[in-house]
Amino acid sequence: MQHLKKISLRILPSILFLIAYAIDMNWLGRGFILFSPIILFFYVFSNPLLLNPLYVVSLSFLFDLYSGLPAGLHSFPLLLLYALVVFYRKNLRSPDFTSTWGLFALLLFGTEILKWALLSMIQNNYWAIQYMLIPSFFTAILYPWFQIILPKQR
Repeated sequence: MQHLKKISLRILPSILFLIAYAIDMNWLGRGFILFSPIILFFYVFSNPLLLNPLYVVSLSFLFDLYSGLPAGLHSFPLLLLYALVVFYRKNLRSPDFTSTWGLFALLLFGTEILKWALLSMIQNNYWAIQYMLIPSFFTAILYPWFQIILPKQR
């Protein structure tokens, strides 16, 4: 029974990321909170082994194909977010809550601006950036609540 509990706790981040990404893609352009970056940041920052980067990239690639967006539009920024979180996790000595929250907001806005730039270049049209930054703003504000709600794993 203990072994089953350990296994279920190990796959919980992957399941939560799948659900969060499905919600984000179904609300595409209509939602005010981005759930998948919160799940990705929270679990990769606590333990990078909880979410496999190949899983993150392949899932976001499949959702790009499903939603009709250019393939790789979400994969590249999420992979970059994953790599930066792992890099900062290794190099931060004693991350307190405020620096973690600031890092999350900075990386979230950076990946959303990158997504906006990629989409604008691919479509040869400048998209309105506020539609990508407004959900990022609300997501960054709500990060402390998710920090409390999400189960912590090491």
